[in-house]
Amino acid sequence: MPINRRYRLPLYIFTFSIAFIILLPNASAGEVTLFDRTISIALYSYQYLPIEPTTTSIETGDLLTISIDVKTGGRIDLLIFNKTNYDLYESDKDFSYYNSSLLNVQNGSCKFIIPSKSSFYIVLENANRTPRGAIATKSENVSMKVIWSGKNALSGTSPVPGMDLPNISGITDSPYSWCLINLILMLIVSVIISVVIWVIRKVYSWSKAKKDQKQDDQQGLQIVTGKMLEEEKAKRAQYEELDSRIRAMDVQVSMLIERVASLEDKLGKIDAHLGSFENRNPQPVPQPIIEHVKQTISTEPNVSQPSIGTSQAPVSRVKCPGCGEIIPIYTTERPLQLKCTKCGREGTLGKKN
Repeated sequence: MPINRRYRLPLYIFTFSIAFIILLPNASAGEVTLFDRTISIALYSYQYLPIEPTTTSIETGDLLTISIDVKTGGRIDLLIFNKTNYDLYESDKDFSYYNSSLLNVQNGSCKFIIPSKSSFYIVLENANRTPRGAIATKSENVSMKVIWSGKNALSGTSPVPGMDLPNISGITDSPYSWCLINLILMLIVSVIISVVIWVIRKVYSWSKAKKDQKQDDQQGLQIVTGKMLEEEKAKRAQYEELDSRIRAMDVQVSMLIERVASLEDKLGKIDAHLGSFENRNPQPVPQPIIEHVKQTISTEPNVSQPSIGTSQAPVSRVKCPGCGEIIPIYTTERPLQLKCTKCGREGTLGKKN
């Protein structure tokens, strides 16, 4: 089941904090302040600090950093002994000390590597000499700080458990304690890592969303382009169809023009053949004359009524330009007025040349 978005960052912080708490002790060595006090050393006397690796977490090869500062201006000796030489020192017999020891100093520091898991002692002695060689006549207030560095050391300030400090009052053993600064640093690192992970996720989400948006835009553009191409193709097909229709109409118009020209040519030839035979509206022939003509002419099929003064047999015949009827001519008079008995078309036949 996916984790709710608002719970992710706190979960990251909690997870990395637990990981740092578990892994930090084994990751690297820390530092522990074993001793940090100002003590008073009377003239010709000493104070000592026993270190017991056999009963503590101090291991062979760990480092002790010892710093001293004489607040009253005198000089002291800082001597580091093993158990055997410390016993000789207390018995006022000849003894030897480690090379890391400091002699006749007002302030300074030394580094001492733990040689073995046996006991050793740090001794502060009020020397009986001054910078000018005169004998000291007062006690000295000395500030001493001892820092332990090792793989078992955790950052903080605490005496090592099991260390017996009988000669220095006010110091008691206590278990390891986490330093508040160390815990805050771990939390800060956890928060930074969580924020980095959150930023990476945001950047990845933003990049993925932008990529998806780009793909959607490209798909939309392809769809729109495809529709535009289809519409353009359809319009082009319509234009081509219209163009083909127009071309066909042009052909038909050309054919009609040719037919009209041919008909006009034929009509011109007919008019030339008929001469000045034209449509007119002549005065009607009186009815008694028509009756007289009917009585005097013989009956003949498709023969039109002759005019007054015509002979019984036709002199010539003409074809009606309207219906094609044959009209008989019974006289040679010109101009002669004629009328078709079939279509009723009238005209005048001109003189002969």
